[in-house]
Amino acid sequence: MKKFFLFIAMCVLVLVHTSCTTTASLRILIPEDLITSDQEYMKKNYGTDYRWYESSAVLFNYLDNENCGGTIIELTNIFMIRSDKDSYDTNIIMFRHTIEGDEIQILPSHWVEEDVFIIPEKVNITFKEACLITKNSNPRLHTKHIVLRKQLGPNDADPQFIFGNNHGLLFVDASTGVLKYDSPAFERTGFVTWLGEWPY
Repeated sequence: MKKFFLFIAMCVLVLVHTSCTTTASLRILIPEDLITSDQEYMKKNYGTDYRWYESSAVLFNYLDNENCGGTIIELTNIFMIRSDKDSYDTNIIMFRHTIEGDEIQILPSHWVEEDVFIIPEKVNITFKEACLITKNSNPRLHTKHIVLRKQLGPNDADPQFIFGNNHGLLFVDASTGVLKYDSPAFERTGFVTWLGEWPY
């Protein structure tokens, strides 16, 4: 009987240790710190001639959930470099960060180097702050996805935190924190904003 209880106690200890180890191995993602570290990687490995094209994040809770505090569980940063000095073709350097780890991919691209890259000095608010700003929106969007991007459009607008699904979009100016329901890059032009298919 003593051996049986000793066996049960050992199993409990193993389960507790495994649970604690798994919990400890998961980390909290702070997008701004990860963006900075990825920029440092780019400078170290490719010099300063690179373009920060986009950062996209996945929230832990849906945006319209009252408990949504802007916690991020996945972040992807996309940078562009010229594939050749004599060409305008580019390569994509993509950093993907999750609560479980990181990965880097180098992808050939046929995109032409654009002038709509993000200027870091134009981003004055955080992903979390942008999420909290949308609490004033009506209606609140049912989405977990955020994209930080400077859109190519008729108007020269600041980079925007873009929240959306197949039913609508919200825009938070990354420089001023102003919330809008239409893209500032297309404002007062009559153009319809299109960003591809968003997940529900």
